[in-house]
Amino acid sequence: MKAKDYFEKYKETITTEKGLQDLLTEMSTEVADIGKQRNIKTDAGLTSILREMNQKWNSLARMFEKEFNMSILKMDGFKSLWEMCLKIKL
Repeated sequence: MKAKDYFEKYKETITTEKGLQDLLTEMSTEVADIGKQRNIKTDAGLTSILREMNQKWNSLARMFEKEFNMSILKMDGFKSLWEMCLKIKL
């Protein structure tokens, strides 16, 4: 899904805890889906997908900032979450 698709889907609920959780869950599921499509078997392949998804997150963060005139999502927040979960540096 493209950043603008996520924006349209979550713009009404992003300011709620459930909206943010749903966004993170869906984007994380997309990481797994892309990995399966690309037949990723290495850490480098996963890292590439996570960087790609973080770029999408940052684009989405800018869209929400423009819409709400305030920061809703932290830049590089998707990357930070995965770094924390995997205990790695992307």
